[in-house]
Amino acid sequence: MNRIGLLRKKKGLRQIDFAKRLNITQATLSNWERGLHDPDSEALNFMADFFNVNLDFLLGRIDDPTPYINSIETIENAIEKTKGPDGSVVDGFDININEVELKKIFRILSSEDKDKLTVFAQFLRDRANNAK
Repeated sequence: MNRIGLLRKKKGLRQIDFAKRLNITQATLSNWERGLHDPDSEALNFMADFFNVNLDFLLGRIDDPTPYINSIETIENAIEKTKGPDGSVVDGFDININEVELKKIFRILSSEDKDKLTVFAQFLRDRANNAK
């Protein structure tokens, strides 16, 4: 995880200052930067957003730091492009605006709440399938 240290230094941040932003101790950040321990997914997501880099770059899986295009923005742009002159969505474009909203909500939830929502969604799916 030495990329964390490189990105932190590039931003001109001291370990202690960046650790405070992450709500962790300086020792924890130091351990991450030296590869002794790995950050949790919440911290990884925060750092990828903070440094505006691709999560896979942060993990060392790819060498290009360019972040992926925000999928929500991509979906919203695609919806806008499918609207006719009267503002209605053109036939054949199979997406529901509620799906976009749900994805926005899901992205900001904690891991625990994502798990709860997933279980609830599976329950609703099963109940709908059994009603058929």
